[in-house]
Amino acid sequence: MPNQRVLLLPMNTLPLHTQFLEAHFGPVTLDILRQELPYRMVLLKDRSGTTRTLAVSRFSGKVPAGLKTVHQKILSGAPLGKTLLESGVNFEKRLLGSYDIRPTEILQLESDNKPPAAKAVYSGIYIGDGPSGEKKLYVKILEVVSEDVRRLMDPLPDTSGKTDPDLIETLEAASLELADGNSGMHQCLVIGAGPGGIVATKELLEKGFEDTVCLEQASGLGGVFSRSYENLTLTSSVTFSMFSDYWVGEGKNHHFWTKQEAVQYWTDYANHYGVTGRIQFNSRVAAVTQDADENWSIALENGSTYRCKHLVMAIGNNNVPRFPEWKNQLSQIPYSHSKDYINAEPFRGKNVLLVGGGESGSDVAYEISQVANKSWVSLRETTGWIVPRKRGGHAADVSTHRGIWDLPREYGRKLSPFVLKLERARQDPVFDALADLNEKVKSRNGIWGIFGTKTLALPKAIAHHGCRVVGEITEVADGGRSLGTACGEKLEDVEAVVFSTGYLNRAEFMPEGLQACDPRKMYKHVFHPDLGAKLAWIGWARPGFGSQFPIMEMQARFCALVFAGEKDLPRREAMIEAALQDEKIYMEQFEENASRIRSLVDYHRYMNDMARIIGCYPPIAKYFFLRPRIWLHLMYGPTQATQFRLRGPGKKAGLARDIMKKLPISTYNHIVKAGLRGRVYYGLRALMPRFARASA
Repeated sequence: MPNQRVLLLPMNTLPLHTQFLEAHFGPVTLDILRQELPYRMVLLKDRSGTTRTLAVSRFSGKVPAGLKTVHQKILSGAPLGKTLLESGVNFEKRLLGSYDIRPTEILQLESDNKPPAAKAVYSGIYIGDGPSGEKKLYVKILEVVSEDVRRLMDPLPDTSGKTDPDLIETLEAASLELADGNSGMHQCLVIGAGPGGIVATKELLEKGFEDTVCLEQASGLGGVFSRSYENLTLTSSVTFSMFSDYWVGEGKNHHFWTKQEAVQYWTDYANHYGVTGRIQFNSRVAAVTQDADENWSIALENGSTYRCKHLVMAIGNNNVPRFPEWKNQLSQIPYSHSKDYINAEPFRGKNVLLVGGGESGSDVAYEISQVANKSWVSLRETTGWIVPRKRGGHAADVSTHRGIWDLPREYGRKLSPFVLKLERARQDPVFDALADLNEKVKSRNGIWGIFGTKTLALPKAIAHHGCRVVGEITEVADGGRSLGTACGEKLEDVEAVVFSTGYLNRAEFMPEGLQACDPRKMYKHVFHPDLGAKLAWIGWARPGFGSQFPIMEMQARFCALVFAGEKDLPRREAMIEAALQDEKIYMEQFEENASRIRSLVDYHRYMNDMARIIGCYPPIAKYFFLRPRIWLHLMYGPTQATQFRLRGPGKKAGLARDIMKKLPISTYNHIVKAGLRGRVYYGLRALMPRFARASA
């Protein structure tokens, strides 16, 4: 095998390849930029006019619009390198060494305009020593699985006399050495290409960490959302779910994404900000270790290894299912977790018990209740505070604004019965079921003392499909065919159980001691006090209401600032104390729910707190006088991520104002009225003498 000691140019960095070729072989013209799912082929002509395949890669999504523009310019005779540099397309920029390489040694991949037959093809160019010591340009195709691909490779490491498995092992070994030689020590590495990993990678790139790599175990981005059940629809509206600086498009303010639409938005966002080219797909992490210098080593299941100084964990907290202990007694009936649920068809005609009633649990219960012979939902208490996705055609979370949520959380004790009264007044069986469930909420702060369940799925299952709510399961008999509840009810002839009982905050590939981390013990649910800026978690804060995606973005912004040295973390003791104070606040607000759901946070409290740390808290008072229209959006529009781009590090004030003007403002509804009453109430209390306030 040649001595691979210089660099690897990934197949998805087209300009880098072409700049390299031009630097050594003169002008190279682009002949075809061809897209054939699931492969992208880039065909180049060298100076002799011979067409060569420059890159073959698996990819998802569309060819970026910038590349299409580049293609047209080059076809009309524009110089390739100059066109690429002036295109504005976000490409890697690296200085390349000088080597004396003859044009005849350019990629020997003859084009037949078809992607080669292989399960997974990844190609790259690297410099190595030839048989006589001369420098040669090599192409490497990794994960070779067919003779067709092998015949295209020239030159190859020495594989004479090797069988197919031996050849693949040789190539994988070469790729491992190559990856180490190319990447060396990365400044930052992100694990996971769900929404948290995508936005973290984007923020790191914007802070100048150009060697950032994002490792994703699947073949496409989207994380657990892309692998969830077929009919998943997000429970936060497009307005809330969008990232701060990438507009969702006109006419979508009150829309709720399907999982396909959400993944498409994240794909477009990743392409727009140059993130896609930094993602290494099909890269499942096997183990993460830390060396004596406190740097990280990330070993993949394919044998590759990466090293970095700063590690971002963006795997989410929906990976390791949580089950009640009695699950182990179900020896005679099948059981599953909502993590593995696809659709209701396997439960058609059966008697099914659903356990748990959060948002995904409610969706699962609704689907199964429509096809099952009989269905029950077992709830320890209730499902969370249920609200519909929409009210009167408008997204209900538009009312998640500062006009009401800036009030003290104890106001939830007055707000909750007011909302329940309105739901009862509808005289609708679905909203009667909703009110019945919400009345079971025991938290002192009512709607503000528990997580939200922003879907009518379970009330519909109860009202229209005969699904029946039962208590917590306390007895298991006959291998699960007979179950007893805490209130003494018996469920007979049970044929299947589906658990929607949440997840554990675990990452099995992390070092011992970091596999099961408690978000409440971490500084702002992001940084471990013992590790500081070496390790950050993105996505381990679940809001009661609001949306998790703006929280992920705020965490990513904070993380990038800390890694870049623009923000300092508190000392270890101060981080521990801050985490304890946050835990105390959330335990007081959410009570048992905060203890059970360790990632649960109050959306407004968390976002405002992070904004003050970063320095991007919106200028509300200033805008009341200078920009009253934007102020109205700040106070009575959804408290989504864009308003945190008006000032401070990472500000994009012009873009933020343009986007905010397009966002909806709450109608003068019952929530706005309740908020105004609350402000009057607390305003008068502030004017009362202390002894009078105590008796009020």
